[in-house]
Amino acid sequence: MKIVSLIITIISLIASLITLFAVWGNVSNFIFNFRNFRKGGLRITYYSGAYIIYSGFGKHLIYRSSKNEDDYTCYRGDNRLEMYEEIKPFKKWSVARKFDDIRVPQYPIQLL
Repeated sequence: MKIVSLIITIISLIASLITLFAVWGNVSNFIFNFRNFRKGGLRITYYSGAYIIYSGFGKHLIYRSSKNEDDYTCYRGDNRLEMYEEIKPFKKWSVARKFDDIRVPQYPIQLL
């Protein structure tokens, strides 16, 4: 009887650790979003597909999708404009979206 109880305890410990690792990604996204987007933000997407995310409407650079400076070149004469998207303040986000990683490419900002 003690061996069965020990095996069940070990299996439940392993299951708890797996659950903890699975949830950690969501918790870290929540903390990142709360810390950086309390007052909102801005995502600028360029014609090349590269994008930049700012916290506080251009105050602090949070994320760059590429380290190549040429990706951010905008040629307005060729009808290639960058697209500005406003990121709402964190308290106005829907509950389901507060745990999302908004740094991924083509994340639909309007769903926040």
